[in-house]
Amino acid sequence: EFRAGVMVEAFHDGLHLHLSHAAETGYLNIIYAPKELCFVIVDPAVPGCSRSKYATALTAAVAYARMIGEAALPEESGGFKLHKSKRSKTGYRGVSYQSRVGPGGGRLLSKPWMATLYSDGKNNNLGRYPTAEQAAVAWARALEAYKA
Repeated sequence: EFRAGVMVEAFHDGLHLHLSHAAETGYLNIIYAPKELCFVIVDPAVPGCSRSKYATALTAAVAYARMIGEAALPEESGGFKLHKSKRSKTGYRGVSYQSRVGPGGGRLLSKPWMATLYSDGKNNNLGRYPTAEQAAVAWARALEAYKA
């Protein structure tokens, strides 16, 4: 997803980043502070978090994920081994993120995570999901069925 010309990542340094459809930065509780020319974290549940200043929204989002103890991506879910990918912005193979669809910025999607399995020379859309993990499970399930 692009916000203000910058790619918004859902996964970085092994962390799930908290995305927000409503935030200008694309990240939950991360705002741009124009007077300070930096990004800050604004979460009343995390004492002292707004004292730190970050050069980019991404660095602030990574710091926020670490502050609230966000766990690394799960390796297994729903009885399936999840296939991680270092090349994918989502952290999972076959999973992509798209928060909006349609003309003029489009409408917000309640299920922004899409699973797609490439097989037999074509992309097979496996549906949209509310979380990256659910999309990764769908991809793993489809891969297992394809190999069978």
